[in-house]
Amino acid sequence: MSADELNINYTREAFMNPINLGSLLIATLAAFLISDFGDASSVMLTTVFGLELMYLGIVPKLPRFRKKTELKKIKERHQSNNEKDLFQSLDSASQKDFWF
Repeated sequence: MSADELNINYTREAFMNPINLGSLLIATLAAFLISDFGDASSVMLTTVFGLELMYLGIVPKLPRFRKKTELKKIKERHQSNNEKDLFQSLDSASQKDFWF
């Protein structure tokens, strides 16, 4: 199964990484807290967003990141298929109990 078959947007996956989102949140809150110190918050936000653009330009192209993302997507798809198979193996009365 190739990446084309999985329809993976590596840039989106890199952006939605919890560590990336957490660092953006912390940087934004820190800039907000130091907004009383003149241009320091503007410089900090400009630096952080510049680093973010570099991150989004580099990380999605790394072979290690791509392989890890592909394996994660394959695992998610396999788990979803297993859940569907399990549901289909139940008798109709049991299926009605789980159907919302």
